[in-house]
Amino acid sequence: EVLHVHVSVMGKFLYVGLFILLFVPRRTNRVITIHSGSFVKKTVEFNVFKKQFTRFLLNKFNSIITVNSEQKEFLINEGVRVKNISILPAYIAPKPEPSDELDILLDRLKLSCKKIIVTSGYGIPLYGYEKIISLINNKSNYSDCFGLIICTYNTYDDLYINKLYSQINNNKNIVLIKNLSPESFAYVLKHSDVYIRATDRDGDAVAIREANYFKVPVLASNVVVRPSFCQLFDLDSELSLKMGLDKVVRGEICVDDTTAASVIKQIKKIYNI
Repeated sequence: EVLHVHVSVMGKFLYVGLFILLFVPRRTNRVITIHSGSFVKKTVEFNVFKKQFTRFLLNKFNSIITVNSEQKEFLINEGVRVKNISILPAYIAPKPEPSDELDILLDRLKLSCKKIIVTSGYGIPLYGYEKIISLINNKSNYSDCFGLIICTYNTYDDLYINKLYSQINNNKNIVLIKNLSPESFAYVLKHSDVYIRATDRDGDAVAIREANYFKVPVLASNVVVRPSFCQLFDLDSELSLKMGLDKVVRGEICVDDTTAASVIKQIKKIYNI
């Protein structure tokens, strides 16, 4: 009764989407979720035909789920029916999984630093890890006050990763980890003191929601509308990031205690249940 399609930036789905829709009964409730923060940027680069076909295809769905307001506004401007569009975070509560190796790492950082920063994402430049490393490496209180764990996964730019290793330069308070399982990442995040999201674009970052679930304060770049519990900073200003970290030290950043009731209400509406 329900066909729910999950896509990143629509590009590849354009080649198979129409065929998928043709082979489901008309009574089927057709739902599509667009996840990627790169969706708007990539779609703007489509030629006229691909843009028109994207609009045509999306209007064949009963419900379109975006993960932030920027995507919704873009779709409306492109001629997608507004009544079909919902904004819904892509989030499931994580299940932490401990390990001896992670406990050793966390204990070591806790001994040498007062607080642990975690950041995460693909191993590519848009995640801005170098900005956080630069702040920790700086000869200031931050080099002693904070340890940094960079958790990367899935996609890597080897040249960028090598630059990060050079920038870290044997600083024992900065650790770059590749391809942790979601459960192991959740364990690291749960035992951290702040999560930083330094991306130059975004969807609705799952890690931000996970950090809030564990009551970990979040500092996030102001490139898109973020959840209300985030402390925002300007990517082009190291001072802005410093001020955010100062608030963490002073315990001034709150987490969100709201329940999932509003999200559940939206889901029931989308699925007609």
